[in-house]
Amino acid sequence: MNPRNNALVFVLSLFIFFSIIITIIFYSNSIKAINDASKDSLLNTLESNAKAIENLLYSNEMVTNALASIIETSLPSYLEDNSELSVSDYKSSISYLFLNTIKIFDVRSGWVYFNSDTTKPLGSLAYRKEGKAYYSQYDNTMLTSGFNKYSWLAELSLANNSWSRPYYWEPWNETLISNFKKIQINGKSYGLVGSDVFLKDITSILNNMQLFHSSRIILVNNENTILYDTIPENKGKNYLEIENANSISLYNKSKTGKQTEYYQVEDQQIQHIFAYSRLSNHWVLITQSSKYEAYQNLHSLNFILLVIFITLVSLIQFYFYYIEKSNHSGEKNEKNAFTNYEQK
Repeated sequence: MNPRNNALVFVLSLFIFFSIIITIIFYSNSIKAINDASKDSLLNTLESNAKAIENLLYSNEMVTNALASIIETSLPSYLEDNSELSVSDYKSSISYLFLNTIKIFDVRSGWVYFNSDTTKPLGSLAYRKEGKAYYSQYDNTMLTSGFNKYSWLAELSLANNSWSRPYYWEPWNETLISNFKKIQINGKSYGLVGSDVFLKDITSILNNMQLFHSSRIILVNNENTILYDTIPENKGKNYLEIENANSISLYNKSKTGKQTEYYQVEDQQIQHIFAYSRLSNHWVLITQSSKYEAYQNLHSLNFILLVIFITLVSLIQFYFYYIEKSNHSGEKNEKNAFTNYEQK
C-alpha cells in the first residue's frame, strides 16, 4: 500500500471514529431533550386542565360562602319572635343581593334550602342560569320530607362545607356536583346553602384536553369516585376497585406526593406513562398514555439516525472501494513498468 493510501486509511479511520462519537453524543442528548420535552408537555397539559377545573370549582365555593354570609346575616332578624317580616318580605329583601352575587361569579346556579322544622317556613330560594339569563326556581320544601328521595341532600345535611357526589337532579334534567355549606347561627343548623357545577361543564373541559390518541383521562374526587373517564362505563365507580395494583399504588402517592408527577411504568410487558395533577380540593386528574405514542419525536430521531448510519456505511464502502481500486491500479502500473523494464 502506497503512502497516499496509508494517509487515506488514516483519515478514514479518524472520520469513522469521530462520526460514531458525535452520533452517540447527539443521540443521547436528543433522547434526553425529547424525554424532557415530552414530560413537560404532558405535565403542562395536565396542569392547565386541572387549573381550568379548579377555577370552575373555586367560583362555586366563593358563591357558596358569599350566599351563606347573606343568609346568616339576614336570617336572625326574621327569626325574632316580634318580627313582622312575612316569608315573601324576607325573600324579597335578600333576593336581589342573592341573585347579584350569583351573577358576579357567573356560576350555573345558587340556592338555599331551609329546614322547616327549625325556622318559620321559608322553603327555598334558588336561581339557575339558562342561556345568558338567570331564572328563579320553584319553591322547594324537600328538607322537610325529601330525604328519602334526595339521598345526596341527606348526606350533605350531616356534613360540613364540602362537595357532593355526582347526582341526577330531576327538575333540571342534569347531573350535578354541588358545593354546599350549612347555615349555622348560634350553633344551630337552619338549612343548606350552595351552588352547582354541571358535570357536563367538567366533561367539556376534559373532552377538549389535547393529549395522545391512546391516552386515558380520569378525574377522581376525594372519595375515590370517578367523575370522568374516557372509558364511559367507569364513571361513578370507585377507582380503587377497578384499577390494577400499579395504578392504585401511583394514585395513592398522588394523595401525599407532589402536586404534579410523572411516572414510567410497565404493565404486561407494555410501557406506559402515568401522570397526575392534584387539585386544591384533593380531586386528582390522571392520564395514562402509551409510551410509544408519547415518544413520537424519538421515533423520528431513530429514523434520522438510521439515515445517518446508512450514509456512513455507504461512505465507508465507497472509500474502501476507492482505496482498493487505487491499490489495484498501482499494482498494475508497477507490473507494467516492470514488464517494460524487462523488455528493454
